[in-house]
Amino acid sequence: MAQTEEAAIRQVIEAESKAYHFNADRTAFLAYWHVTPDARMVYSEPAITVLLGSEQLSPTNPQLLQSKPDFAVNTYSNVVIKAHGTVAWATLDQKSALPDGTVSFFHEFRGMEKVEGAWKIVNSSVQKYKP
Repeated sequence: MAQTEEAAIRQVIEAESKAYHFNADRTAFLAYWHVTPDARMVYSEPAITVLLGSEQLSPTNPQLLQSKPDFAVNTYSNVVIKAHGTVAWATLDQKSALPDGTVSFFHEFRGMEKVEGAWKIVNSSVQKYKP
């Protein structure tokens, strides 16, 4: 895989996450997604699991909205990206720090497709964990 493809994929992952945490309007977040009938977003932590299918990946879905941005700053480690043609996947660990000092840790997966020359997320799985 060319270094430029890996960098482009990583940029989409980081920008999508930033758009989620810094914009109450989910339109910016969803701009990094290719919402097809097979698109899925899964978020889980010990007490809950949230699964959003393609019909819920909409800026009007209350499950996707926050009352206000949380301004989390994320750092990434253990990033592995594989791409072949117009399909790619990435795994990573994310550390998310809130302005109040709260820190959370996540194992993440992104399935991606190249659509009209741009990488888009079609599948996201995020598992919160305690180190």
